[in-house]
Amino acid sequence: MTTKKLKMYYCYEHFYGQDEGECLVSPEFVAKKVGVIDQMLRLFTYFTQNECHKKPDERTLKFQQEFTLQVQKLRDDIIHAYEQGLFHEFGDLICKARNIQANMDGDETFSRFACYIMWEIMQEKLDQDSEIPSWFSGVIPKQKNKLQEELEKQQLTIKNLKEKTKRLQQQNEELEQNRNSRGQEPTSYQNPSPAPKKITRGKKSNPTEFNSESTLRLELTNPKHMEFLGYLNRRMPTLNRIDLNGVPADNQKIKTFLGNFLPEELKLFNFNCSSPLSTGLPFYADALAKASACVREVFSIYNFEVCEPQLKTLVCASKHMLRLGFQYCRFYLPTVPDFGGKLKGSVLKVLDLSACGRKDYSNWTNNQVYFENLVEGLSKEEDFRASLQKIWLNQCGMQLKTVKRLLSKHGFTHVEICGHTK
Repeated sequence: MTTKKLKMYYCYEHFYGQDEGECLVSPEFVAKKVGVIDQMLRLFTYFTQNECHKKPDERTLKFQQEFTLQVQKLRDDIIHAYEQGLFHEFGDLICKARNIQANMDGDETFSRFACYIMWEIMQEKLDQDSEIPSWFSGVIPKQKNKLQEELEKQQLTIKNLKEKTKRLQQQNEELEQNRNSRGQEPTSYQNPSPAPKKITRGKKSNPTEFNSESTLRLELTNPKHMEFLGYLNRRMPTLNRIDLNGVPADNQKIKTFLGNFLPEELKLFNFNCSSPLSTGLPFYADALAKASACVREVFSIYNFEVCEPQLKTLVCASKHMLRLGFQYCRFYLPTVPDFGGKLKGSVLKVLDLSACGRKDYSNWTNNQVYFENLVEGLSKEEDFRASLQKIWLNQCGMQLKTVKRLLSKHGFTHVEICGHTK
């Protein structure tokens, strides 16, 4: 992960809210605003209890108690949001603070003149005094240290990945120099069948036999398996299943294979299974859309960050098959995707979103709007809505009743929720 991507991660994860374009609000600014309200309330309480010539009436005491509780709760919410790193919540918290101020100003217990004078005094103090309220300042160093530790861990991970990449490049160069030596062949599983077709790696290599019942599994972190893709110069014969694991973020050999050399008919295709989370989907999206035309039944994409452009490309390209999966993927959908009627004629019956809602992926517990935006966008496509029968939501991060409510809200009451685990 580059330094730039790391910074983007912190922006999305710790600062920005669920709505695109939501402004960043400083936690210190919110704390100081609440501090002003707190001091104003204390000043009013002191005035009514000590300076006023008559005893406070029941309504005044009720007013003081009600707003004191509201301010205390707001202080607790600010500390909780800061300690948990939920910085996108401070936009809502500043609105709550302003609402409390407006409610206090609008109460007949205060005269307009008294409110104006008191707020002016407090605001002048705020402008002159840059100190953060003591009830909040204590949590700042702790949270800063926590974020710094997390950043150092990410930087160490980046360093280790760079070193690993360098070692792999050196190994690849050594293998290129010894290409004539016999290495490990890609894993294939053969079942007896008359006259199977053959694929050869070179003039001196033994042929690898495939047929319509075969599974081809390539571990692309293995240089010999990557070499296999480079030797292909025509479409592979009809296969039952292909698994491409350990897909690097931007490899032209893989992209060429997807666009030109997949079998004309393939029952199941799994792309990037058993791999770390990758940002490479934009590089492969168009080639995968072309490849999907060869897949008849099941197309599963694993371990990618998925944004709206790639989502629309791949869903629309897969409308002819029975099952489409985005598994262990991180969705970023701040707005409702518009498929533009391109899902007309869809026969997709199953949508698999297993593990996408986990905290370390899309985190639908806190980013529920991303899931709802996906559902709402798909619901606007009539044929897709009618054909979909099941949705898999293992480890989705949401309560089952929440999922049912969102699906019903957007016209998917008939869809069976499978594998639900929070």
